[in-house]
Amino acid sequence: ARPTKSGAQRCPAANSLPQVLADLQGRFGVGRICVVTDRGLISHDNIATVEACGFDHVIATRLHRSPHCAEALDASTGPDATWVPVPEANSADCDVTLADGRRAVVVASFERWERTRCAPPSW
Repeated sequence: ARPTKSGAQRCPAANSLPQVLADLQGRFGVGRICVVTDRGLISHDNIATVEACGFDHVIATRLHRSPHCAEALDASTGPDATWVPVPEANSADCDVTLADGRRAVVVASFERWERTRCAPPSW
């Protein structure tokens, strides 16, 4: 780990997440942890570790890589889906429950949608 200006240690890469979680539990006796990460910490091992340890988690993910994401997207477009506008974030969200009982929140960013819609084809 690299030290910051204050001398604290900074996590060097995605492969350090399991060690950081174990350290939090061991040194500070933290029982319940909610892991919130962006795509930079996504790896199969990290997600497996977070889930195996039973941690709550919010992980931004690439849509095409996760069967849970595909299930959440399908549920968010179903007849029972309820989308809630979030004007201050220029978005809307839909809270769904997956087949295994886990909760997922699908977020639609209007800014990103507009940017993607107006982008030239990538071919």
